[in-house]
Amino acid sequence: MTTHLRFLRTGGVPGSVLAMLLAATFALPVQAAGVAGSREVTGPKGGSMARQYMRQGDGAGNRSGQRSRSWNRADGGSGARSAQNSRGADGSASHSSSVAASNARGSVSSSGSASRDADGNLSQSRSTSATSATTGNSVQSSTSYSKDSGWSHSATCYDAGGNTIACPGR
Repeated sequence: MTTHLRFLRTGGVPGSVLAMLLAATFALPVQAAGVAGSREVTGPKGGSMARQYMRQGDGAGNRSGQRSRSWNRADGGSGARSAQNSRGADGSASHSSSVAASNARGSVSSSGSASRDADGNLSQSRSTSATSATTGNSVQSSTSYSKDSGWSHSATCYDAGGNTIACPGR
């Protein structure tokens, strides 16, 4: 979530397409087998966390994996994130992920994807929304990249009544 909050503050691109594709490419098994697991933890102050993962390969170079995590804090904050990665034997790769979190200060949600086709063409998109619990103001932003269009970014801010307002400066 820190990346997404920094993204909202700076107007920058969260992470890089290359990093996501490298994760999709190298973090998955080659063998024709699957691995799965889960874990749940409860903290001494009442917070909890659960996570699940699954990875598999077909032995022919095709690989995929998913992971998810959710948490609840003792102070009332909560959140969840999930991600899916795949890599094809032809060199194509894809990554998609989402995160949502909230606490007494507000909420944030973000989802996006990145892909590389067999010819090496990259594309990426991400949409993020955040709302302040104090003011009710919110921001909705989107970022995308494709070989043909290049980078595109937009952000729109709203007051508590849903009216468009000027976004705060950096």
